[in-house]
Amino acid sequence: MPPPPGRLLGCAHDDDARSRPACMDDLGTDPDGVARDRPTVTWTPDFADAAAYTAAVDTLRTEWSARGLTVEDVPAPAAGEPGAGLPGVRATDDRGVELSLRPGRYDGEPTLTADGGCVRHQGYLMEW
Repeated sequence: MPPPPGRLLGCAHDDDARSRPACMDDLGTDPDGVARDRPTVTWTPDFADAAAYTAAVDTLRTEWSARGLTVEDVPAPAAGEPGAGLPGVRATDDRGVELSLRPGRYDGEPTLTADGGCVRHQGYLMEW
C-alpha cells in the first residue's frame, strides 16, 4: 500500500547542533574537514480524518514493536492547543534514528519525523 499523499517539508540540519552538548566533543572542536549535521526528514501526510490518523499511530506502534523497537506513546496535546486530542507515537531504531508520528508543535498537523541526531562526517555529504 503506498503512503498517503503528503508533502515533504525537507531534509534539514540543525544550525544550532554545534552548541548542543551531545554534538560537541570535550573541547567543542573537530579536526579540519570534519563537519556536524543533524539530518532530519519531516513529512506531513494527509489523513482523511482523526480516525485515519489514530489508525496510522496504532499501525506504527504495532509494526515498530514487532521489529523489537521500544515504543513510547506521545500524549495528545491538551484542549485548545494545536493538535488537541491526537496522540502520537515514537521509537528509536537500531541505528539511533528517532522515529515519530505526532501532531506538529505549532500547527497541530500530523507530522512523521526521522531524526538522525548529531552526525560527524568528512566534508559535505553531497555536492550542490
